[in-house]
Amino acid sequence: MKLRTDFTYGMSGPDHARKYAATLILKSPALGLEMAVNGTGEAGKTPAKHAACQVVLDILERLADESSARDFDPSITREYALARFLLTQQAFLLDTAPVPAPRWIDLQLFGFHLASDASALVAWAAAVDKLLELKVNLRVESYLWVAFRNVIESSADPQHTLDTVLSRSMDLLEQAQDPEELEPQLLHRLVHLCDLHRCLGVQDSDVDLPELIRDWQLLYRGRLTVNTPSPDVRLSGRQRAILDAALSTVAAARGAVLVEIVGSHPMRLRFQSSVPLPQAFTREICALWSRVSRTATLEATECGIDVSVSVLRTSTGRGPIVQAVEAALQPAAQPYRAAVADLLHDLKNQLVAARSAASQPAEGRTARLQQQLTASRHLDEAHSLAQRVRAASSLLEPAGNESVDLGRFLRQYARRMLDRLPGTISLSIPDASTSVRVALSERSVTAVLDNLVGNSIEALSRGGAITLAWTADEYEAVVEIADNGPGLPSQVAAALADGQRIQSTKPGGNGLGLLSVRSLLARAGGQLSLASTQVGTAWLVTLPIATNASEPE
Repeated sequence: MKLRTDFTYGMSGPDHARKYAATLILKSPALGLEMAVNGTGEAGKTPAKHAACQVVLDILERLADESSARDFDPSITREYALARFLLTQQAFLLDTAPVPAPRWIDLQLFGFHLASDASALVAWAAAVDKLLELKVNLRVESYLWVAFRNVIESSADPQHTLDTVLSRSMDLLEQAQDPEELEPQLLHRLVHLCDLHRCLGVQDSDVDLPELIRDWQLLYRGRLTVNTPSPDVRLSGRQRAILDAALSTVAAARGAVLVEIVGSHPMRLRFQSSVPLPQAFTREICALWSRVSRTATLEATECGIDVSVSVLRTSTGRGPIVQAVEAALQPAAQPYRAAVADLLHDLKNQLVAARSAASQPAEGRTARLQQQLTASRHLDEAHSLAQRVRAASSLLEPAGNESVDLGRFLRQYARRMLDRLPGTISLSIPDASTSVRVALSERSVTAVLDNLVGNSIEALSRGGAITLAWTADEYEAVVEIADNGPGLPSQVAAALADGQRIQSTKPGGNGLGLLSVRSLLARAGGQLSLASTQVGTAWLVTLPIATNASEPE
């Protein structure tokens, strides 16, 4: 929490039964405030110190409960003031810079641990707003807003199911050495993965349910029956994508499709096929799409899919913390996912072309060999695209509680990189005289550096210099990767600053490298930013310092 601490002690009682009472001084350089916390009398300085710290831990534990912030009595001055002080410090930190979200979740700070339950998180935020009585309006895309969005998105799929299924699909694809080995179900899964990433990567417009049903009736003319009136309900773009996915999965069985509205609170739509569906695959698709939005869930039935759709209601008289939470609960486009969707779309087209070429009748041996060559080329291109998808998605695999000694690692990394650099490019060796551990795995830090240093190498086609440097304080480390090349194209810098999709300037590139790095760092509570420089490009990578999550900061 970036608080400085000090202790003073008082003594009482005779020598043979002396009691020590510790006063913990919490100092906030950010707020310019300090708070004195008195502990109980104990038989020794160390127990007295622990008693004073326990007072703070007890307040933090109470603040972690859903609505206990409402229960602090202003008449109990010390307790009430300490609760406000701790919450104000946390709010200030969140609104001024990224924080290590996984650590804050473990420590149950500022409601992050409630992110998986939208109603509990909103109730907690309302209680905190009442306690703090802040009269401020948060700016759009404030750090506080972004922090809540990151933990909410992570909590929606804590096991990273989408990334796991994507990786498994790439495994199956890379094992196929002949177009005839491509199972139709793999192609169907890739279509859904592409649609899922597109849904998460763009912000589609809202639609009225009656209008959506009319679109379905045109698309599935002669096969679709809707036998209940459709209510006048407004659906978000993601909710529409989820319903489209449910209908396409049921329609893929090639039977007649019946759509019914069988519930209203929440609204429940039933998509029913006249023929049975493959149960394992249908359950997999339902599980994937249920992670797209916290307002819609899918459930597989014997011959169809049931979809429940609810609406998040906005609170009235909202304070700034509730504003941030409710803004974060609204789905936001993830540019990284949109870039992966483009790759998956191209990959799927290559596989379809490979199967088509391999299945066409051929007259004569030469024509048959030509078809096999064409099919093989499409399959080779699909394998190449799969490797690009894997390289990007591997950055976002679930991370444990790993850490790495940054200074030592950077020196080792620089030495390895020197062996691979062309002779026209020099690379500085960073200092390792101090030791600090950052809260990322060696694999993750390597992936970040490989992307950024790789970009520098490509920019220095005529030679130049790359510099690796770092610095750290007790809370975070910053690594600088700089080169003296031609500089980052202005459109890439602007897209990164605005959090938008990055259009690569490389032939065949799609900006996935920078998007993956930014997503990885955001998950860990770090940040990727572009530093101002007169020559070339300079990146600043901010990394959280590793701490023992069992100890208060």
